[in-house]
Amino acid sequence: ILLSLAWMSPARACSCIPPGSPLEEAARATAVFHGEVSAVRDSQPANTWWNRLRWRLGWGPDPNLFNSARPVHYTFRIIESFRGGATGRVEVTSAADGASCGVRFEKGRRYVVYANGAVDSLRAGVCSLTGPAEDPRSGLQWLRGHRGKLSAVTG
Repeated sequence: ILLSLAWMSPARACSCIPPGSPLEEAARATAVFHGEVSAVRDSQPANTWWNRLRWRLGWGPDPNLFNSARPVHYTFRIIESFRGGATGRVEVTSAADGASCGVRFEKGRRYVVYANGAVDSLRAGVCSLTGPAEDPRSGLQWLRGHRGKLSAVTG
């Protein structure tokens, strides 16, 4: 029993204050943009015979174990940039699951993203207005109407 308790990891759950207005969320973010997901790269090890063997020999993680905090990398094609100067394509990292405050983005779908970090290492989570572009809560219409305000916002 003691041995099994020593290998247990603590349970984690996401908790955050409700997001503010688009202006408040843009002030907290280093980059705000409207973009389409063009690629998804998950860091979960594939459940292949090689990875199962590596795990059994103690050389890698269990490919059957789902880790909700693992990073998933999403490549976005920028449609409109509202803050932070993101252009062309950017990569945004998020935890794999909402339990770890991650956002699951779908390839081919458009989102409004409120991200933090440098342009080459952006991170997004559920504790902001990040969401599908068609969802009014994402603030896309407000962002389009207030571009001038965002350039003066300081985070």
